[in-house]
Amino acid sequence: MIKALIRCEKMYDAKQEIVRILVKIKKREQLMNQFDEEVEKCTDIRAKGYYFIILKLSTRIHNQIERLRVDNPMLNRPFIFNRENFQSSLVKQQLFIRDSLIKRYRHLKKDFDRVLDKSGKIV
Repeated sequence: MIKALIRCEKMYDAKQEIVRILVKIKKREQLMNQFDEEVEKCTDIRAKGYYFIILKLSTRIHNQIERLRVDNPMLNRPFIFNRENFQSSLVKQQLFIRDSLIKRYRHLKKDFDRVLDKSGKIV
């Protein structure tokens, strides 16, 4: 009986963590949409700011998902969101954003050298 209660408590905590992750994902999507709307008319400093905010938020989401998978052995599987592995998607999206900004702001290429790697670290 006690084992079942402990398992229920762990699953409840995991559910709360998943909700926190989904809220951050929604916040990131809103930031991405805002960035897409303003990318044509924003200054290079503002674009650089958007990039690093999105990079930091992506890192947090990636690490939260990884921590969820480690802490809950029952959830040790890919985090699927919008029909794809979200951690891989974060890395691909971050590289795409970086490449598009480098094409637009060639003189800031060295400022956009930090990216999210597969382990969730900024390199």
